[in-house]
Amino acid sequence: MNDFCHRGELIPDKIDIMCSICSEVWYNFINIEKLRETINTHTKIVGRVKKLESIPDASKRTNGKVTIVYLDENDSKKTVSVQLAKDDYNKAIEAHESGSHVEVIGEIEDNGKRKKLMTAESFSIID
Repeated sequence: MNDFCHRGELIPDKIDIMCSICSEVWYNFINIEKLRETINTHTKIVGRVKKLESIPDASKRTNGKVTIVYLDENDSKKTVSVQLAKDDYNKAIEAHESGSHVEVIGEIEDNGKRKKLMTAESFSIID
């Protein structure tokens, strides 16, 4: 048996077997991550602002993150988080207060996880 682990440390045979198992598990983990590739889709969504996140002091605010609820092409409720510049974030605050719909055009990043992120090219209130 090999007396060295993948880190180059001298180890007994039993630990070497454990190290081989760890390497196999790590390899399988990497394969699973490769299956979960990120797909970017350019799209337009229309929805409502569900959540606002930014620093509390509005005078120091330069941007903010909003969560938008929208219906996909199958009429399933979806959420997406969008990072917005200060002016667009202020529009999102206004839309949230009035319950207005917003339109966001940009790239949705789908990495197979439940939470999706969107890079906004444009943000507007449509109600």
